[in-house]
Amino acid sequence: MIRIPVLSLWLAASSAILYIALGPASEFLVYQREAVLAGDLGRLVSAHFAHADGNHLAWNLVALIILGGLLEHREGVGRFLLYLLAGIVSVNLFIAGQSQLAAYCGLSGVLNTLLAGVLASYYRVPALRNLVRATAAAAALKIAVEVTGDQALLIQTAWPSVPLAHLWGFSGGLLVAIVLHQYSRRRPDRTGIPA
Repeated sequence: MIRIPVLSLWLAASSAILYIALGPASEFLVYQREAVLAGDLGRLVSAHFAHADGNHLAWNLVALIILGGLLEHREGVGRFLLYLLAGIVSVNLFIAGQSQLAAYCGLSGVLNTLLAGVLASYYRVPALRNLVRATAAAAALKIAVEVTGDQALLIQTAWPSVPLAHLWGFSGGLLVAIVLHQYSRRRPDRTGIPA
């Protein structure tokens, strides 16, 4: 039975509607350091669903539907939300430490968190381990090249890219995966025997 990734599709549709209704990089949604410091904390979430231009939106929504769909299918909505929240928090921690970064928008940092979650989930399938290892190595190489060159590889947007957000997002996803793995090892199975 195929499960429809309802939450991923809803988030993608919501992002598209916000873009259509408010336009690119809406001043009401993007992270603006001064606005957040003045108490507009909603931007810490909305900024991730605002996009600089149509190309930025399209790439992010395709990735959200694919990665979110895979994660929802394998891990369920609860864990999908856990990774999503971890991505938002991880990227926001990075942004908070960047005093020179006056504005930020986009989902790519959080998408890297979801990617880490997908890789961790599918690594548990023995037949897919080599594919997961290769994909993880390619993702790590991509992020390293982006951070070194201070430019996203796959997309050019109206706003300058912030590749370190990708690194922080991916790192946040790895942290969640490690914690979940440790938790599952300590939790007894249905027979009462520790896993």
